[in-house]
Amino acid sequence: RYIFIIFVLSSQLLFGGFGNGFAISQPKFLKPSEAFKIDAKKMDNSLDIDIILAHKIHIYKNSLKFQITSPKKLVLTPKLPKAKLLDGDEIYDSNLTLSIPLQDIESKVSGKYTFKVTLQGCSDEGMCYQPIVKTFDFNSTKEATLSDRFSTLINSGNTQDIANALANENVVFILLVFFVAG
Repeated sequence: RYIFIIFVLSSQLLFGGFGNGFAISQPKFLKPSEAFKIDAKKMDNSLDIDIILAHKIHIYKNSLKFQITSPKKLVLTPKLPKAKLLDGDEIYDSNLTLSIPLQDIESKVSGKYTFKVTLQGCSDEGMCYQPIVKTFDFNSTKEATLSDRFSTLINSGNTQDIANALANENVVFILLVFFVAG
């Protein structure tokens, strides 16, 4: 009988039945939006990317991807700082600030474009997150050409975008859409 009482009391102390002071602590895992914060800002001559990592979170260098996804696909390769090694993998365990020269983007893309950042990381306690994808929309300083606008419209396939173009674009553009799209 006494053994049973001692067992019940000790299990209550170990598993938190008598308050939090003696409980075995469980690691608290953050939501992806708390673990990884990604921001991109267009500056005068560069596109600056800030990746803020929560405490005890790291990201894998080989998971970092930067690209323009629209109006056309363009892979971007900013200069990355030296990474640390963790179990044979290159990682970053502190905040990153990266810059991509705007000339690298706007010499190939004009008008509106979408910039996408992809990364994957884990907590130091061992929980790994699904890949994180964040997109940002920007306007190029270079005006989109008629063919760029047409290509973007046709590739999007979005009927609302097509309706807006028919309502707001010039006659030459509308005729081009009708002849090519049918």
